[in-house]
Amino acid sequence: MNDTQITVQGNIITDITLRTTKAGHEVASFRLASTPRRFDRASGQWLDGEATFFSVSCWRVLARNVAESLAKGMPVVVSGRMTQRGYDREVGGELVRSFSLDLDAKLIGPDLNRGIASFQRAPANSVGIAEARSRREAQSVMGSANATTDPVGVSVA
Repeated sequence: MNDTQITVQGNIITDITLRTTKAGHEVASFRLASTPRRFDRASGQWLDGEATFFSVSCWRVLARNVAESLAKGMPVVVSGRMTQRGYDREVGGELVRSFSLDLDAKLIGPDLNRGIASFQRAPANSVGIAEARSRREAQSVMGSANATTDPVGVSVA
């Protein structure tokens, strides 16, 4: 198999959408922006490079877990199969050929260089997912004196 497997570090820049296919499979999708940074010694500042954008999709259990655990704005690490898709679009009355980078994710997790996360095993059914969300929200209300927990269960000290 000559698939292009990559791992990308970036931020989720759209809301995560979860849908079910006609065959009954769940699929979650979102856009990911990966921006390189470098330190400029002359100015003593970090500079952002040009962002690369990916359309990320994940399937089945991973899709459900991503939809329950992650949200727009979160830093993540995504690993999977990358494909490039070409399409035509109209710009100023002319057709322009554009390209999209699509990532079929096999693994997704929070970027622990930028925050703290706690792991919780996923329930076996959808009723359990609602119960887990309620438990997580109740825990975030109680919180701790040293950390806050956002609605998706990632603690930030």
